[in-house]
Amino acid sequence: MIYDIDNKETFDNIVVWLLTIRENGVIDFPIVLVANKTDLRTENSITTEMGQILADKFDLTFIETSVKENKNIDKTINMICRLVVEKRNALQDEESTLVPQSSISLNKKQNVSTNCC
Repeated sequence: MIYDIDNKETFDNIVVWLLTIRENGVIDFPIVLVANKTDLRTENSITTEMGQILADKFDLTFIETSVKENKNIDKTINMICRLVVEKRNALQDEESTLVPQSSISLNKKQNVSTNCC
């Protein structure tokens, strides 16, 4: 989720979006909170501390970027990819514990005795 550090409305909308996601039961995926346009920082801007507090409150990863200055763009993309892969691997590990360790092959002919008694 991205907000513009020079536009408080975009920052305030993050909470609304996060609550909407959680109300709809979609909570188990990684979210990165991205503060963008750090090149425009002024005394009225959303501070780094405000962004970090929000990220901590919702257990999000936080990073600041500037597309104009190409600051942390690659780092952000790599971070998101890493978090998605980690989550996928964790889900695969969970699924593997749910699958029985022994299985029956449906492709092999079974030796079935037709002799009775």
